[in-house]
Amino acid sequence: MMKEIDISYRAMFAELTQRTLDAQFAADFPLEG
Repeated sequence: MMKEIDISYRAMFAELTQRTLDAQFAADFPLEG
């Protein structure tokens, strides 16, 4: 039970981190050029 929660938490945290990195990248390097 606890292991499943840990996996779900890690997946959610990883996605949140990735979105934050994507947002930061987009802010630093606008697609418009």
